Amino acid sequence: MRAWIIAWRVLRQILLDRRFFGLSVVVPLVIMFLMKLFFDTLPHYPLTNRYVIPMSAFVVHFFSFIIASVALVQERTRGTLERLFISGTGKWEVILGYLIGFLFLGTVQTVAVIFSLIIFFQLSYSPGVFFILALIIWILAAVSVMIGLFISTFARHEGHVFPFVPLVSIPSFFFSGLLIDFDRLPLWGQAIGLLYPFHYAVNSLLELISRNPDASYIWVNTLLLIFYAVTSLLVSSRTLRDVD
Repeated sequence: MRAWIIAWRVLRQILLDRRFFGLSVVVPLVIMFLMKLFFDTLPHYPLTNRYVIPMSAFVVHFFSFIIASVALVQERTRGTLERLFISGTGKWEVILGYLIGFLFLGTVQTVAVIFSLIIFFQLSYSPGVFFILALIIWILAAVSVMIGLFISTFARHEGHVFPFVPLVSIPSFFFSGLLIDFDRLPLWGQAIGLLYPFHYAVNSLLELISRNPDASYIWVNTLLLIFYAVTSLLVSSRTLRDVD
């Protein structure tokens, strides 16, 4: 399948650019450490986990979105996409290939964030809980990559991507239920939050670390994340352009 060939090329580009790969891993860790310093100023704060875990997921969500959207625009401006289409590669194969390639980076970022939660915040959940935490954040990373690939179809160069950054990240941060419990938001805020996949990730994460987690509630929200990813894949494959 040509998608795997594209994924391997993307993966090689990531690994060969050591500075890019290093910064993509180190910067999220620095943000997690700064988050630790912030919460250290709130001694004995009982709800640290309630905010730290969704915020760590937001870090992966943000970077996965930015990296994927900028990278695909660069591929278009360099003529790479045009050459792929001339060779007979389908749009869905291109999107799937880039998704697989950038998911490698999302996987590394997810693992780094999970380890930072253990080391910096000394979380003491069971291995099973940490595994599900990592799985939910990894699925969110996949959705974020797909959103980035979709957004890139509206950009002619890298600069056009950045106006979309606040449009994706700010509503996700404020209306997802991360800062304020979702049911305490006004109805218009809840309506906005429901449009963003990060809301469903927050639902799953907060339910997972609650005292009596409801497995069905966790998996329903996780399935909604997966549905969001599949829908984004299909839409991106239809809107992808090879040249401007």
